[in-house]
Amino acid sequence: MNEYLLSVQGLKKTFVSGTRKVEVLKGVDLTVHRGESVCILGVSGTGKSTLLHLLGTLDLPTEGRVLYEGRDVFTFSEDELAAFRNRTIGFVFQFHYLLPEFSALENVVMPALIARSSLTEARRRAEELLERVGIGPQRFNHKPGELSGGEQQRVAIARALMMSPPLLLADEPTGNLDPETARTVHNLILSLNREVGLTLIVVSHNRELAGFMETTYTLKTGHLIKET
Repeated sequence: MNEYLLSVQGLKKTFVSGTRKVEVLKGVDLTVHRGESVCILGVSGTGKSTLLHLLGTLDLPTEGRVLYEGRDVFTFSEDELAAFRNRTIGFVFQFHYLLPEFSALENVVMPALIARSSLTEARRRAEELLERVGIGPQRFNHKPGELSGGEQQRVAIARALMMSPPLLLADEPTGNLDPETARTVHNLILSLNREVGLTLIVVSHNRELAGFMETTYTLKTGHLIKET
């Protein structure tokens, strides 16, 4: 691999509360190749989620740049940024954030509806994705409350893949799952990386997961340290 998908340069994030300033990220540099799998390790409170939110354009940095295919994403207008996020980045969080009043299928279809895609085509792709992640047709119409924790996270992964994004960002994706279910979800995410070339960035405290990734960093005292 020799093509950078993502380049992060001097990324800083400071939170201000009254007269108190907390520097969470103090100058993060990172390059990620297309199709690479990256794990960012760190204990709770080190800023892993903050970093992922910045990479996913869900928050703005205090300083620094995030370049996607050479373009500084924080120079986009709000509308451009929303469209970029919808079509380019898939998100999987520790808490699945499925809409409780909608079925599994409807939750997966949602990103395509936001993009105003064809409903017929969106349903077809959503069904394919659900089956790809191990959710059979008999569960398509079940609401999140009727699914197990592992099934809910699988639906969340299918939803993240709905727009065929080149980049998947996962924030402690198995933090609420039992060890056996967590391994199943790990294997699913890694298989997507290998089989379809999905670029994968996962933040976690799980060193077992990191062992299966191509590149591992540790986030410590506001800086990324590459492990060898």
